[in-house]
Amino acid sequence: MSNESDKKVIVTGFGSFGNVQSNPTEKLINSLKDELAEELYQFFVLPVSYNHCNSWSEQNISSSTQLVIHFGVSAKSQIIQLEKRGHNITGCSPDIEGVADSGKIVEGLPGTIETGIDTARLRKELNANGFPCEVSENAGDYLCNYIYFKSLIIVPEKVLFVHVPPEEFLSIEKLKEFSLELIRTLKSQEV
Repeated sequence: MSNESDKKVIVTGFGSFGNVQSNPTEKLINSLKDELAEELYQFFVLPVSYNHCNSWSEQNISSSTQLVIHFGVSAKSQIIQLEKRGHNITGCSPDIEGVADSGKIVEGLPGTIETGIDTARLRKELNANGFPCEVSENAGDYLCNYIYFKSLIIVPEKVLFVHVPPEEFLSIEKLKEFSLELIRTLKSQEV
């Protein structure tokens, strides 16, 4: 019996949290749903909740999932960042439910897991096609890093996390154009 996530491209964003009352990644997911409304894609807007995200990856990703792209907003950034690795750590900032899950994400696993996607090559191709971005080695210590690390455990060769700047630096329309190019580029590389 085939798993529902078989052969799917999974794309996620996050809902509102803290000072981010209107998350650009939630708007992106809703915009991409309209553009890529076909069976190959699954879209999720994840609540900024450790309880929700704790088993999300295990429930939605399988070894035969084609590609997973997580999007999250970084208030500190003015450019799109392709995250190279997830870290096995959480900070002390509470989520939308008031939960602060500081410590290791999963005991007994390495301190970092690197994506199998060639982020340097991807950055070069995207930049050459007019989509500025950079590679980052620190996905933070909040839910962005949490969901990334949990997903990397399952299929590290097929998972990427992308931090996007606030809308004041990048419009939803430009973010959507970037995202479509990112998906096209990754699929052409047969990730």
